[in-house]
Amino acid sequence: MSNSSNRIEEAFEDGEEALMERWEETKGYLHAIEFPATKDELLEKAQSVEASDTAVGFIKRLAQRTYESFDDMLEAAKKVIGQ
Repeated sequence: MSNSSNRIEEAFEDGEEALMERWEETKGYLHAIEFPATKDELLEKAQSVEASDTAVGFIKRLAQRTYESFDDMLEAAKKVIGQ
């Protein structure tokens, strides 16, 4: 597993503080995304702006569905870590 993959796993395992750090980075890359957006659309946008491995990994951990907003994405991520 690569270092960036390890950081993603740690963020989701270490709880909300680590998750929020990765969230802010991810959100910065996606500032121009139009919602609603599917997980695949979010990944395409992140890759098109050459987002970090951390940001791409964050999106990959989300459930395969349509997201209505940044808040919706964050709530989904919190569910992944059981918060």
